[in-house]
Amino acid sequence: MLREREAAEAHEREKKQMERKHAVRVNQLVQETLTARDEIVRLNARVKDLEAVINVPRSDSETMTEAVQYAQPTSQSPVASDPVDPNQGTGRSPLPGTSPLMPLSPVHSLPDQMTMSSPMLASPSCVTVESKVTGQPMYLSQEALNHIQACQNEAFIWRTKAAQLEIVVKDQLAKANRVEEALRAELFAARSGLVEVLFISVYHPTATGNPLQSSPMA
Repeated sequence: MLREREAAEAHEREKKQMERKHAVRVNQLVQETLTARDEIVRLNARVKDLEAVINVPRSDSETMTEAVQYAQPTSQSPVASDPVDPNQGTGRSPLPGTSPLMPLSPVHSLPDQMTMSSPMLASPSCVTVESKVTGQPMYLSQEALNHIQACQNEAFIWRTKAAQLEIVVKDQLAKANRVEEALRAELFAARSGLVEVLFISVYHPTATGNPLQSSPMA
């Protein structure tokens, strides 16, 4: 009887220990799954924001008008001459912009701005869009497009990891259930055997080989 009780207690302790280990592991997997889902949501939001910046509707006529208004002045060209002023004689003075000691005009010194304002001058690898903040035309470089693609790839990777974690969690839960069922079956069998031994020792003392129980009068 003492051995059976010790075996049952050891079995119960082992069962609880295994249940705790499985519970800790399952909680870790669930936390990793939730973290992966949060990361997926964040990356999807980032991708949508970048796609919204790329797909902003714009008017080509307004963009061309702004480009012409910005790059149209010809008085700043080195080959252009100043018109004659009737109030200042007949001589023509060179423009300040034509002097070799003067800095170039914004049109000549900022080619990047001209590229942003004129879609005809933009690089084939760039996308011209209109800024929501300033209303001025701007463009996205190939680096931005590559960043969007990288975010999409990373989101796909996180989706795959989340799906794999869900599969692992389900598998661990199924294993935990099978182990619990096996432990319950073993515990039930141990209790049944203990009850059978007690029944035999009480009602059939001669079968246990205990001379004290077989002859109470001795």
